Amino acid sequence: MNGRYEKLFEEKLELKRLVTPYQSRKTPVYRWYNLNHSYSQDLIFNLIDRFRIEPGVTILDPFCGTGTTPLACREKGVDCIGLDIMPLSTFVTQGKLMEYSTQKAMNDFEHIFPSKQYDFGFKDAVPYLQKCFPHEQLTKLLHLRFTISQMEDPERKFFAIALLNILKSISLTKNDGAFLRFKTKEKPKTLEEVFPPQVKMMIDDLPHCPSGNNGHTIRADARRIPLADCSIDGVITSPPYLNRHDYTRIYAIELLFSFIEDNEQLKRLRYKMLRSNVEARRVVDIHGFKPPQRLEKLMDELRASRLPNRKVIDMVWGYFEDMHGVLSEIHRICKPGSRIAFVVGNCKYAKTMFPVDELLAEIGDNNGLKTEKILIARYRGNAPQQMKTFGKQSSRESIVIWERKK
Repeated sequence: MNGRYEKLFEEKLELKRLVTPYQSRKTPVYRWYNLNHSYSQDLIFNLIDRFRIEPGVTILDPFCGTGTTPLACREKGVDCIGLDIMPLSTFVTQGKLMEYSTQKAMNDFEHIFPSKQYDFGFKDAVPYLQKCFPHEQLTKLLHLRFTISQMEDPERKFFAIALLNILKSISLTKNDGAFLRFKTKEKPKTLEEVFPPQVKMMIDDLPHCPSGNNGHTIRADARRIPLADCSIDGVITSPPYLNRHDYTRIYAIELLFSFIEDNEQLKRLRYKMLRSNVEARRVVDIHGFKPPQRLEKLMDELRASRLPNRKVIDMVWGYFEDMHGVLSEIHRICKPGSRIAFVVGNCKYAKTMFPVDELLAEIGDNNGLKTEKILIARYRGNAPQQMKTFGKQSSRESIVIWERKK
């Protein structure tokens, strides 16, 4: 730990389950669709209580994922704006925030499944999708997608989310850490096996949907937040971890199935993502970045290391430069006295451990915020390939808390 921030660290290991999606995978509505890297509703409840946030204020989540913060805020009667650059995220978040009729959802399901056969099929799909699904199943998926697209909201979003959630189980692929890989042994399931149970589960959840209109989403870049100065009362979020995970690859099937027309569009989205993976590019002009001295020393150490991919060097620097842009925007849009919470994870490349929590704390302080606490939620082991070469070394997963200076 850096001496400047050592006294601000506080172990809160009772939060270790809450900085993972473990709880959300079992909680009604939250479980409709989850990204692999997210946190749980009770973490939001905990922070709302800690910050003494009352109904009537507005919270921002600039990396809203699949809506945990906006949904939990609604349960507490707090307004929340969810923002994300990835269309999958804003779509799912919007769907979770809508109000539905249980009876109408049941009636609609009887009419849309099995779907009618239309005049298109396997060859009409994006070539990448043709590789990812058995011929017959992809044809059925395309027909069902078209049927759902003819519906009106909110039911259109409801059934589209159900369809998005079961795509991987029908496909010939699986998530494997930071990558999407083709299955070698596991046999994919069929649409008939998985879609009805998914819809039934979601219909069963409808009585648990929190009511209200205090929440909406914006598709936008967190480095350029389209909100007015001093318009937000607080921020609760988790930016992408500095772990090389490329969400446009991990969720390529979902993106190409419903949001992106072809691989070229997917690449353009990949280039625009926050620089937490090696393929993202510097597409946003970031001004005024004054890197912490510790970061510059760690970068020198990283440059002197043997790395399997030298692009990691530019990625790491770019990540902190981008986060400077994010924190600068957060300072601009937050009211004086606002509280900001970032869930972040430290990372290691070669022999160099990057204390992301401390570095972001300092970058935030340089942008007019004041670090209040760094809560250590859990300790994680380094990756297996790291352990094999450099031995076991734990890294922190923390919640950095700032106050916007008055």
